[in-house]
Amino acid sequence: MDAPPRLTRIAPIIPVFDLPGAVAFFQGVLGFSAVVVQERHAILERDAARFTLIPAAPDATPGDPARECSAYIWVEELDRLWSELEEGLRALPASHVRAPFVQEYGMREFHVIHGPLLIFFGEAV
Repeated sequence: MDAPPRLTRIAPIIPVFDLPGAVAFFQGVLGFSAVVVQERHAILERDAARFTLIPAAPDATPGDPARECSAYIWVEELDRLWSELEEGLRALPASHVRAPFVQEYGMREFHVIHGPLLIFFGEAV
């Protein structure tokens, strides 16, 4: 019997209010590289993680729950990644960063909020 189809990558498409600012955040704070940066979208990568950022609709509001997005990035060596990013993350409001901790479901995680996006970084314990 043939092997079932395999999903190999996910690349969330995230609407943002400030595309240049979001690109700067992903590059400067989270260590992503810009693959494409154009007026209507940007693609940023780090290892196997990829985000596509697009401008939010002009009538969107930041507090609209329908605009809230989240992404989970599995990490090897979570504490080393945290150490690498920690200095840049200190510039964010304290409520936008949660330092590494262990979840009851067996993952060690840290969380980062940028605009409407909550990014979970996690590693199995």
